[in-house]
Amino acid sequence: MKNLFIFSVIFRKQLRIALVTSLFLFSDAAAYSQLKIVSSGNVGIDTSSPLSRFSIGTSGEAITKAYILNANTSGDQRGLIVSQAVSAGTSAYGTVSSVLTGSSGASAFGIKGSAYKSTVTTSGRTYAV
Repeated sequence: MKNLFIFSVIFRKQLRIALVTSLFLFSDAAAYSQLKIVSSGNVGIDTSSPLSRFSIGTSGEAITKAYILNANTSGDQRGLIVSQAVSAGTSAYGTVSSVLTGSSGASAFGIKGSAYKSTVTTSGRTYAV
């Protein structure tokens, strides 16, 4: 019976140590998490200081609502894929873009694309919308 009591005391002590350690590690991981919401309400994934309302892989820009950066440069890469299923007799749009402008003289682009390459004549291709 005495051995059972000693075992129980040791077990509870080890359990407390394990719980405290787990809480410490969890709070430490939460401090450096991949998802960050700053006081302005901006949300960042894989960035600690999102400037855009929603940023992935970069801080973004304050004038941009959603900013995605794929910094991986090995092999073929894509920044964003939008895929939409459609059923018979309905319409589906993968991407919809509209710009509301109320002042004359303003420029408005529904979709604008840019493609840059330093050596355009030697190899590969660049395309933009």
